Amino acid sequence: MSHFRLGSAVQVIALNGLGEAHLVAGRFAVRPPRIGDVGVVVEHVPSAAPSAAMRYVVEGGERGAAWSWLATFAPAELAPTEPPL
Repeated sequence: MSHFRLGSAVQVIALNGLGEAHLVAGRFAVRPPRIGDVGVVVEHVPSAAPSAAMRYVVEGGERGAAWSWLATFAPAELAPTEPPL
């Protein structure tokens, strides 16, 4: 299981459920997250259940494009990557 620091560059490698379900502020998103999108971890969200994994709030979108969404992810849905340009 990966652990990411604030400011870590990550890539979406899986979506557990619909991309829309991950959105933090859906009405402000250009679109929901998709597999292959990149972003930056902007917040850690601890789980209320001791056995559940921490979740990460990521601001991201397509590599080289403006930010498209703000969404939460489980660690298994993300992988480290190069910072988005």
